[in-house]
Amino acid sequence: MHIGSGPREPQAICAAVLADRYLAPGERTREAVFKRVARALARAEQPCARSHFARLFHRTPCLLFWARHSTRAQ
Repeated sequence: MHIGSGPREPQAICAAVLADRYLAPGERTREAVFKRVARALARAEQPCARSHFARLFHRTPCLLFWARHSTRAQ
C-alpha cells in the first residue's frame, strides 16, 4: 500500500480486532471509538472548552496521535 491509495474495504480480521480490543459496550464502529477517545482526551481541558477540543480532536486524527504521544513524555 502506498500513501494516497484511498480507502480500502476492511478485512475481516480488522473487524474482529476492533470488536475484541477497542469497542466499548454499545459501540459498533471505529467512528464511535474515535469519538470516545476524542472526548476522553478533551477532558484534560478546562470544562468550558471540552466540547470544542473534542470536536477538534475528532476532526483531526493526527492531533489524537500527537496528544497520545505528548502526554507520555510528561
